[in-house]
Amino acid sequence: MRTGADRSARLGGLYVVHQNVPGKRTRDLSFPEPILFFPLRGEIEVTTATGVHKLGPGRMLFLPGGVVHSLRSSEAEGERLIALMDPKLWRPYAKLAREATYLALSPLLRELLFHLLLEPEAALRTTLVRAFAGTLAESLARAHSGGDIEAVGARAADGRLRKAIAFLAERFADEAPLEGAAKRAGLSPRSFHRLSVTELGLAPKELLIRFRVAKAREMLATGASVTDVAFAVGYRSLSAFIAAFRSRTGHLPSARS
Repeated sequence: MRTGADRSARLGGLYVVHQNVPGKRTRDLSFPEPILFFPLRGEIEVTTATGVHKLGPGRMLFLPGGVVHSLRSSEAEGERLIALMDPKLWRPYAKLAREATYLALSPLLRELLFHLLLEPEAALRTTLVRAFAGTLAESLARAHSGGDIEAVGARAADGRLRKAIAFLAERFADEAPLEGAAKRAGLSPRSFHRLSVTELGLAPKELLIRFRVAKAREMLATGASVTDVAFAVGYRSLSAFIAAFRSRTGHLPSARS
């Protein structure tokens, strides 16, 4: 597609746009549909109330419906896919993400979007649209359950943020791990929060919870009791641990799954 052009398709539950527009700027947009940004060439910045979310090829960004955001793309290159999902299509998965979430590149999602864009009248388009939603939901579930938490440090470009993440990975059960992580990295708590949200799309508190949940899953798999696990990963309240675990895995820690 030539530079400066858009191509789009409405597919009964999914609206797909292929843009090749370097230097594009939008301000204070809000849609009821959840959105997936998928850079192909160049970089984009999506600004929300929680910070500036930067990403390029190899990463995706999910925004829940209703989030006010602005977009800025790099001047040299600006090719990307953008998918908006009908809230009815996304309703079964709406609880998976309530904030901007970075995701690793999914070749399957990319190929599904291109196929639907190029073949909008395909006989199986309804099945493919549902497959797209389900595959995206699986990616979000892995991200929010801590399934990819080991790779978080590699996604951080700032060396100070990597130090803070490494501290949390080892000391998540400490009395005040967020303060300790910021101090180890030479950051103020505010700077730690800003860097984490900007580079990872996650607040430090969410990073801490994911490290704790990931370790809790390991311990529960060995048969350890829920109470012992809760205190071992740093919680001082059993109810707080259960709430955090359930919201990020979709099940109670007693389910052992």
